[in-house]
Amino acid sequence: IQLTGGSFTMNPGTVFTGDGFYGVTGDVSIDGKIAGANFQFTGGSITGSVALEGTFNWTDGDIINTNLAVSSTSTVNILGTTERDWMGGKIDNDGVVIWTSGATINTGSVTGALPAFAFNNKGGSTFEMQTDGIFRHTQNNLPTFTNEGTFLKTGGTGSSVFEGFADFTQQSGGHATISTGTLNFTGTPFNNNGTIHVLA
Repeated sequence: IQLTGGSFTMNPGTVFTGDGFYGVTGDVSIDGKIAGANFQFTGGSITGSVALEGTFNWTDGDIINTNLAVSSTSTVNILGTTERDWMGGKIDNDGVVIWTSGATINTGSVTGALPAFAFNNKGGSTFEMQTDGIFRHTQNNLPTFTNEGTFLKTGGTGSSVFEGFADFTQQSGGHATISTGTLNFTGTPFNNNGTIHVLA
């Protein structure tokens, strides 16, 4: 099943199953629940409001003005090396987000009148960088990253970079562990109230 264009409403009972391909390959608007063990995003763009239950594999394409809620049993895999945009909207991560490859992600807001992208890594969740990726502001309003859970850098001997964010805030109860390489805040204020483990 390829979602190649148009608007899609995923009602509460929606579930994708099976070993075949199901996912987004074009420019789509999605509202509702994406539930499946292997949902693919391989190109085009996604807008809308999505509640994720299962696994979401992001290989290519742009996420634009999308509110993404990741459940506690769900995983988002950031795959591939293609540069991409994550503009506007927000992610509330209660599960696991794993950045596995060296892609550059551009972020900010679509226009100056719209809010910038916000990444909220909630208590009990995990954001893991297995690579020397770059997360950078390129357009309009400044994005934010807030960690209340676990932030890990477990791969790459170089730098994982947060560039031009309004702030990177680690709340009380948040944990950051740098096992290898360097975590680099370039033009990004770092506000820490949690625990930082530097093992590299």
